[in-house]
Amino acid sequence: RSAYGIAGTGALADQTHYRWPKELHWADGSHAGYGLEGGTGPQYLAYLTVPGQTCLYNVWSRLGEAHLQQLLADLRRVRP
Repeated sequence: RSAYGIAGTGALADQTHYRWPKELHWADGSHAGYGLEGGTGPQYLAYLTVPGQTCLYNVWSRLGEAHLQQLLADLRRVRP
């Protein structure tokens, strides 16, 4: 598996009720909950929801929490 990445899960964002130990919120209404995958790691995983998108997105990093936080901070929404 890759060291880090972003992918649509195919799951509906509004049907995900898992509460991650840490959360980020953006002004556009996007939201990410994140923590150690499976509660033990070593990989960090975030569930990302974006307003207007029905798909839940995964963002992951095997390079640590700071790297995952940087990936999330660097994301930008692109409108067609």
